[in-house]
Amino acid sequence: MFKFNYNPIKKSLNASDIKLVAIITMLIDHIGALIINRIMFFQDFGTPAYKALDFLHQLCRTIGRMAFPIFAFFIAIGFVHTKNKWKYFLRLLLFGLVSELPFNLAVSGRLLYSSYQNVYFTLALGLLAIIGRDYFKKKEIGYGVGSILLKYLSFFLFGVFSVYLLLSTFVGSILLKYRVVPYSLLTASHFSGYTVDLLSPTFIVFALVFGVLSIIVFTFVTVKMDQKKVISEALSWFPTFFCIILVQLLKSDYTGKGILLIVVTYAFLDATKYNNDSMLAGVIAISICSPSELTALLDLFLVDKYNGEKGNMNKYLFYFFYPVHLLIIGLIAKIFLIP
Repeated sequence: MFKFNYNPIKKSLNASDIKLVAIITMLIDHIGALIINRIMFFQDFGTPAYKALDFLHQLCRTIGRMAFPIFAFFIAIGFVHTKNKWKYFLRLLLFGLVSELPFNLAVSGRLLYSSYQNVYFTLALGLLAIIGRDYFKKKEIGYGVGSILLKYLSFFLFGVFSVYLLLSTFVGSILLKYRVVPYSLLTASHFSGYTVDLLSPTFIVFALVFGVLSIIVFTFVTVKMDQKKVISEALSWFPTFFCIILVQLLKSDYTGKGILLIVVTYAFLDATKYNNDSMLAGVIAISICSPSELTALLDLFLVDKYNGEKGNMNKYLFYFFYPVHLLIIGLIAKIFLIP
């Protein structure tokens, strides 16, 4: 079995160093998506200039896939070490509200835009999912009828949200392309591939089928396990499902796959060693939903060098960078690129 050989001498990067990489790659991503992509519209399709811009756009987006998993990793680290988890949650929500107008301006050229929300809301709901998961993992769960029914409901919801996450990304785009599913089920989103209409009759059929299959599979797999532990683990995923619903309704960046990444990263986190198992697990989880996220495997080299120290940079620099850089990008786009 593979063992991680922890050697503090080789750990040369602190949290500030790794977060700096995250905000730089995020900036590159947003330049590609919000500036270069718009400049492309002023070029004739297929011309050398268009092809060069398209290559640069794709390169920026590819590099940008490194950013969110790093933020997710430090959400998990922050949960473990913060003294007041609810204060941490409210801080993320507050910066989500602060960032919303700059985000709207950058994405749409308007201050009010309800079709797409900023990533702070996804981070906040990811933290909320972790708080809920931690509560159920620590709580003594009885083996009554109610608990057993909730266990099977958890199995069912796992199947429902598995198909939701798959349909929301590359699988959905393929099915849509070949008319396997109707256009009423999947709608294009800005940066998140395809979003699913949870009330679509087609999705309800998919959900019922996969939900029932999930009950059958998990019942078979867990039949010889300690049922109290199975119930506790099953219930610990309820907050994740709830937050996926919320993030879908909010239409915030990274949608349900972002929540999944944060929760899986936390579930595999070993805060005593800071090895890269949790980052690897999170990247695998999000890449199953969207293969374009595989670039984030480069983050493993950063986490492998993480020494567990905070670093000297003020944490609010990272918080404020997001709305400030979006405001600048939004103003540039509004003045020069949006008719």
